[in-house]
Amino acid sequence: MNRRVFLCTAASIGAMTLSGCGLGPDPTPDYRYRLTVEVETPEGLKSGSSVIEVQTNIAGEYSIPTPGRVSQRLRGEAVTVDLEDGQV
Repeated sequence: MNRRVFLCTAASIGAMTLSGCGLGPDPTPDYRYRLTVEVETPEGLKSGSSVIEVQTNIAGEYSIPTPGRVSQRLRGEAVTVDLEDGQV
């Protein structure tokens, strides 16, 4: 029984210790940008658009190995414009 109590106590202390490593809510917002491209063709103006998302994360003060590190993640697709004869 003493071993079980010790393991539960050690697990609880470990969880409380790790909770202070910057795993909480991140104060930086995510941004989404719409990029639109317009192309003049003999048939007229053609356009295409895409959305790009930028996520910024800041590591906590006590993060290992780099406290306070700022990292960004970009997600999205290239803009395409459908032209005549099935060309892009």
